[in-house]
Amino acid sequence: MAERPESTSDNMKEIFFITASLSIALSIIFSSCKKEYPVCPAVALEEGTLTAEETEIISTIISEFHPHALIHLVQQTYQDKDSLANINYVFFISQSDSLAIDTVLAAEFAKSNKMEGNFPDNGQFPLIHQNELDCMFSIGCEEGWKAWYKKYRNSAGFLKFSRPGISGDKAIIDYGMYFDCLGGMGYFVVL
Repeated sequence: MAERPESTSDNMKEIFFITASLSIALSIIFSSCKKEYPVCPAVALEEGTLTAEETEIISTIISEFHPHALIHLVQQTYQDKDSLANINYVFFISQSDSLAIDTVLAAEFAKSNKMEGNFPDNGQFPLIHQNELDCMFSIGCEEGWKAWYKKYRNSAGFLKFSRPGISGDKAIIDYGMYFDCLGGMGYFVVL
């Protein structure tokens, strides 16, 4: 007796089950892979170089944009040995005092610069250089923010300021606030 050929619907069912099984197996394999974040080397920071006038400008901006936030601010510069240019690192905003990173340096900086108002000398906060951010976000936006919140668990994101340009009684500064992939805003502020 001759075998009858399989119907097209039987072949389609078989292809569907094979495809579904492979999809499930690949999903399980890839979801169980442990994600590795880049290891970003620490960048040595030098003493802060903000003038009293620059401190006042940044303090004014923070007071206007974040009147109710608990903000700790420190500025340091990094000397790039290749280009000999001063690079400013990122300022950090925290809504928690539970981060205990280099408070002695921060307190010394605040004391030597006679910081007042929005610049407390007893806060606890990390000092973050632009190179660390570049490294952390080199893996992409979403994974970069996951790495950020893993390292800085109590942070609400970060603030970034350029050095102010000052002429007479006017100043201009580039200010940005960043959080998550689509959360951010930036301004050129003229005072």
